[in-house]
Amino acid sequence: MALYRCYIDEAGDEGFRFDRHSSPWFFLAGVLVKEEYDKQVRGTVDSILEKLWMDKGQKPPAVLHWRSLSHSKKLFVADRLKEQPFCQISVGIWKTQLDRTAFICQPDNLFRYASRLLLERISWYVDDKGGRVLIIFSNRNRFDLGLLRSYVTLILKSDKGQIKPVFNPDEICVRNADQLRMLQVADARASAVGNAFNPDDLGYTHPYYLLKIAGRFYSRNGKLFSYGLKLFPDAAFLRHYPTEFPFMEQLMEQK
Repeated sequence: MALYRCYIDEAGDEGFRFDRHSSPWFFLAGVLVKEEYDKQVRGTVDSILEKLWMDKGQKPPAVLHWRSLSHSKKLFVADRLKEQPFCQISVGIWKTQLDRTAFICQPDNLFRYASRLLLERISWYVDDKGGRVLIIFSNRNRFDLGLLRSYVTLILKSDKGQIKPVFNPDEICVRNADQLRMLQVADARASAVGNAFNPDDLGYTHPYYLLKIAGRFYSRNGKLFSYGLKLFPDAAFLRHYPTEFPFMEQLMEQK
């Protein structure tokens, strides 16, 4: 039975104070890698640090953090990662299109719901491969690991749950990005998707990073939106993307 590891990070924020610069979208992204390729993929981070800093006689950062990179360095990172043997699954919540009551009344509801959608798709991919997966989240403020494990356990026991039993909820773990190079890969992948949907300080979005990594998304039976790139609420996204996110047509063509 093949063993996979899935490294998860986020982009955007969970706030609804859009007048105070809350992002319109919140993303979670999982980087799924087969155990035998884990060392190869995480080694890409070292090669990136060497090329961008060490070859120039500069001290590299302790953590490769997407947000701190220049535009050209982001393009370089995307290029280096796009050929690596892993699969990406991203879930985006379009907060401006939600009925906010259920997500505002209790902290972390948005994060847990996004986690549920992501873990469903991770489990489908691994189940199709006949494997098992270890889930590793990047650490965040207010991360209640026990609550997340209990939430996922309830879903697995529910008749309505769509998470396949390919991992043990009690083995879900949390690590800091400086502890695992692969979480730095997950940061880059989550942020590249987030840049395509969340505008910068001047109101511009940057879909070219997303388009560079198109080949690594999970696609099932030719379907991207419901699998490798799940955008919720579905109806609002399907109604608006041709005008608000026209780059999605190009993304689908690349798939």
